Amino acid sequence: MLILLILSLELHISPNPIEGKVEERIPFSVSVLDREGTRIKGNLSFSVVPNSLGRVQGNFFVANKEGRGVLKCKSRIDGKYVNGFAYIKIGSKETANIIPPVSILKKGETTKFNISGGKAKEWKCIPANIGDIRNGIFTAKNTGKGRVIAVLTNGEIKTALVRVSGVIREIQISPRFKRLKTGENVQFKITGKEKVFWSVEGENVGTINSNGLFTAKTPGKAVIKAKIDKTEGQAIVIVSGEIGLRIIPETATLKPGEKALFKVNAEGFGNKNIPINWKVIPQRCGTIRKDGTFIAGKVPSKGRVIAVLPGRFGKGIASADIYIISDKIQPLNLVPSFKHFPPEDIGKSFQFNVFGMQNKALQWRVIPEDLGSISNNGVFIPKRLGAGVVLAEMRAGINIKPARAFIAIGEDNYSRAPDSYLTENGERTTGHIDFSFPAQQVIEGLNIPLILNKDPKDYIVKWQIIPLSAGRIVLNREFHANILPENVDHLKVKIFAFLHRGRQIVAWDSKEITIIKMP
Repeated sequence: MLILLILSLELHISPNPIEGKVEERIPFSVSVLDREGTRIKGNLSFSVVPNSLGRVQGNFFVANKEGRGVLKCKSRIDGKYVNGFAYIKIGSKETANIIPPVSILKKGETTKFNISGGKAKEWKCIPANIGDIRNGIFTAKNTGKGRVIAVLTNGEIKTALVRVSGVIREIQISPRFKRLKTGENVQFKITGKEKVFWSVEGENVGTINSNGLFTAKTPGKAVIKAKIDKTEGQAIVIVSGEIGLRIIPETATLKPGEKALFKVNAEGFGNKNIPINWKVIPQRCGTIRKDGTFIAGKVPSKGRVIAVLPGRFGKGIASADIYIISDKIQPLNLVPSFKHFPPEDIGKSFQFNVFGMQNKALQWRVIPEDLGSISNNGVFIPKRLGAGVVLAEMRAGINIKPARAFIAIGEDNYSRAPDSYLTENGERTTGHIDFSFPAQQVIEGLNIPLILNKDPKDYIVKWQIIPLSAGRIVLNREFHANILPENVDHLKVKIFAFLHRGRQIVAWDSKEITIIKMP
């Protein structure tokens, strides 16, 4: 039996893509629609991927730099959540716009589309049965949602969303959105057991077989379609051209002559052995063998180990930080090593301190940069919800591993790290972490099982317990509750879990549990 998805809520961001220049206030709108296609109001929350690309201010997107990304939006209405996204393209030139960027009509109604800053030579609408368009005048014919497409005289393509009122029924495809590297596969499925006809728009991007298995071939965007009789569903695939490489470990601190073994994971290659071209920059840091064994040089220094994937396997590059230190230099320690800021602390200052080489000049950083600001004296001011890392590094000339502190701002779902984003090295990473306890209380002196949704292989889980004296995490599997003081009969404990790769927080979660006295 085929199960059709009746869309109860829709969220559309217009224009899509959002285009403009650096520091330009680019207007956009969000339309939340009910099952009939009528506009309704709801609370909105936004996130930008990568978050360094720009920020949302009211109904405007303000770009920080040139590049491409995604604007995600979530709305909650009467206990239901609906999500939507728009692509972001930030360049250096003025761009034309289609007006209006979104139009909601009833069957038989018409609207006029115009081009600001350009001229259209051809108009189309997709799907073709949603309506007719001539010289920019669109006439709605059938219930559904689609796009009006304008091909400009300079070759650019501009699109606007059209929604013809009425209940939409479509096939539910899972996943509805997927990012892949060339050569990778993804299995698409539908809800139900009916025979489905699979197809792909953008055949040069990839192919899909009769069972819904898509294979990425070349970089680009493809639309996956599942059709049964006259009912259809769609999903989006984005294929990037470089193979994602990851060096493990991502950082190493060694004394002269010590060794470290580096390994590489390449997305889409599973456990296959791939020949890697290794380099060390600068060369005085040490040497590296073909198997990834690095031997530290004699002089204290700072550098990088570089892994390059040969061209015949696809393009790809990754790097790891290396620190060659002397026995005479003490490492830096950042205090506190963890700090949780409730939402009301946004905009307030907090002092971080460094122990070890205090008399030397330090360079402070926050990753990601837009999470907050930090002064030359270690005064941090949180700016938004999220999680990240504060770093204190020695300035040029002295080689000491940076001191690191984890920070978490806020405590709800909207403050979590996005599921997919660009790291500071330009690599795309994905991750999600969630943990839970079978009960809300634990007796002092005993352990309670901890259920972690992910087996961290290429990541590290950093646990933080508040207060620190309340207990400890045992092997990512249990929480051990310490004995309570004599005058305390219960204690509320907050536990944070950070899934991270060195300086990048991939995801984080927090839970509360109460320690009670032994009966």
